[in-house]
Amino acid sequence: MGDGQAMQDTSYDRKPGAIVLAGDLANARLAAEAVELAGARAVRRLGWAEAAELRDYGAIDLLMIDASGVPDTVLEPALPIIEDVAHDTGARIVVVLDVGQINLIARHLFGRQVQLLCAPAVTELVAALSIAAAIRLDGQVNEGRDAEAARLRRLNEEVARIAETLARLTRGDTPPPERPALGVGDRTLGYGAPPSDERAADLTVTPHDLR
Repeated sequence: MGDGQAMQDTSYDRKPGAIVLAGDLANARLAAEAVELAGARAVRRLGWAEAAELRDYGAIDLLMIDASGVPDTVLEPALPIIEDVAHDTGARIVVVLDVGQINLIARHLFGRQVQLLCAPAVTELVAALSIAAAIRLDGQVNEGRDAEAARLRRLNEEVARIAETLARLTRGDTPPPERPALGVGDRTLGYGAPPSDERAADLTVTPHDLR
């Protein structure tokens, strides 16, 4: 549970705040875990019936939307609300959806600020959220003498953190204590660690590899 006031700070040193909108508690929990792994923080979880409450937040950095399995009759009244809120707040949007939902959702949520993911792997979702968070914070930096240096520093930090997260997930390591571990075998974000072998040591991703 959180409130919009916590998301007013525009410093690069803060974590971007995300609101999770999902169809059930299990999907909401998995989406919130992905947000935390991406270096952001889930300030509120809402069900689709509560979509109108998004208007109560004056500042939103990220909208993590899980539409998978949600009927069109539930999506249709909620999507225009999400569209309006994102337009008013400048929030970046990451949507997990089913293939059959693409046309309906893209009719309302489409553009440079939106990423649509069909049944993504955990690494894909975390990477999408990480990029969305970095772009959102970059856009909020006040122009000034140190703005360019701050942008470069933040982007370098994000590249290093994404590389570390992806490498850890690839190796099957447990995330650090402050970031909840994803449950193995969960429907959407379940991740089984590959068998350990000598080749795994050669697969570590470094920030240099991503540049």
